[in-house]
Amino acid sequence: MKITEKNISIITDELSRDFETASSILSVLDIRKIELRNMRTGRVPYISDSEKEEIKKYISKYNLKINAISPGIGKLKINSDNLKEKTIKHLMDSIDFADEFGVEKIIIFSFKKNDIEDKTEVIPKFAVDIIKEIINIGKAHNKQILLENQSTCYVSTFDSIIDIIEQINDEKFKLNWDPYNSFQIDKQPCGCDMKTLVKYIENIHIKDGEYNKEFIRKPIGRGMIGWSKILKQLMELGYSKEITIETHYEPLIFNTIKDYDELMKLLGLKTDYMQTIMNYS
Repeated sequence: MKITEKNISIITDELSRDFETASSILSVLDIRKIELRNMRTGRVPYISDSEKEEIKKYISKYNLKINAISPGIGKLKINSDNLKEKTIKHLMDSIDFADEFGVEKIIIFSFKKNDIEDKTEVIPKFAVDIIKEIINIGKAHNKQILLENQSTCYVSTFDSIIDIIEQINDEKFKLNWDPYNSFQIDKQPCGCDMKTLVKYIENIHIKDGEYNKEFIRKPIGRGMIGWSKILKQLMELGYSKEITIETHYEPLIFNTIKDYDELMKLLGLKTDYMQTIMNYS
């Protein structure tokens, strides 16, 4: 199966937290799928009413589709007071936002560990139970909950991803997979068994980098993650969901477009979007 431009999404704040700016650049790049996270007035869903109206305006103007929102649910430290109550409240506010914007997918995390450097710290059962409840609430509201692996949280490495899949034991459980986030712990190229993982992946955050005593971000395909191999395997296995660019290094606009160019080259698709932007008038 071939992955095409239609599979590509971009987190808008990797271009600009100002939605008008981000959406106008997207229109030049001919990208229609987006993910919302950090906006000018806050992180979704906690943004101003006026910014909500602005988002609606430019979604309509440029015919954009919100693939997912990333509200930061599950990023509280595991020993936070009223962890469950705060998390469920955050979820319900995010569902209201998703309903308002016609979004199905909500990205969550697996709570921050007591010691973020401890790779052996195991996710507590009560935290797994909260995640199960989040998934069930999502189902009741017709929302697809996607768990993202994050270096500071319990679900981070490939092994911890497989472990949470087994603990959740729910065919509706899906992942927002980010190999770079695992790389931040393992400091090794991705060696995941894609045959095991692919059926759970509903969205992929794509970024690249290398490690040489410190982490250095690189354009997609030019770091140590192994994106050429990963993408080849995904296509062979019939992956047909979204791949979302998450640049994370400045200058954002330049490097996000550069990442888009490099991703398209890896996919064997049209390239030179940087020149398109430079020539645009």
